[in-house]
Order: sequence, then C-alpha cells, then structure tokens
Amino acid sequence: MIPDLDLLAPFLGGDRDFHRRFTHSVTFALLVGLACAAANELARAWRAESSRFGCAAALATLSHAITDMMTTYPPGVAVLSPFSSVRYQLPSRPVTTVTREIGFVLLPALLAALTVLWFRNIRLLAPKSAPPTIQLR
Repeated sequence: MIPDLDLLAPFLGGDRDFHRRFTHSVTFALLVGLACAAANELARAWRAESSRFGCAAALATLSHAITDMMTTYPPGVAVLSPFSSVRYQLPSRPVTTVTREIGFVLLPALLAALTVLWFRNIRLLAPKSAPPTIQLR
C-alpha cells in the first residue's frame, strides 16, 4: 500500500495527476527495498536477513505497480519515473472492478501465503496439545 501514499498529494499541495507516478516506479521500489534492508540491519544486525527482507519489500512494492498496470485507469503507470514520464499499461487490463481486484490480487496473495506456511510446516488450525500436568506423589 506504500505506493498509494501519492493519493495524499492533493491534500499536501500537490497536483491531482500525481497518482501512479514516482511512487509506482522501479526507482521507488528499489528505494523502499534499500530502506527496509537498512532498517532491518539497524534493528537486528543480520546481514543476510536484511538483504532478503529488502528484496522482498522491493518486489512487493513493484508488484503493486504491475497490478495497477492491469487496471483500466486511463493515464497508466509511470514505472520508469523519474527518468521518463511515459505511462504504461498492460495490453490486457482485466481488473475493472473491486470484485475482479479481489480475484486477481487477494486470492493469489492468500494462496501464496498459505503455500509459504505449508512449506514452513506451520499449522494454522492444528489442535493444541494438552497442557503439561503435574503429578503429585
């Protein structure tokens, strides 16, 4: 949701056409990734963990822009901002309503999360084990 912070631009004195420009670009995704990796590095000091976290944050931010390119928003998405002001859309734009967005975004994300939990052997609905009992002699 970080890329959609640009929706606040009109309330902060910016123009209304600011949506889906810099905050939806590859450059912004890389900056978010670097910021998240640096924050993780400062908080935990685990170098390998920080780089993976930064890459995941960058990919998540970039996936937002790609998903927005699948919508019928007329101007498109400036994925190469600030180096180019050209806006792009995918040839097929199947996301036309909120219902379709749920099908194209929410359900695949839920499936991916459940797959990760399954591979990590995390059981969400596993029965809880009985609490330990104390035997008195």
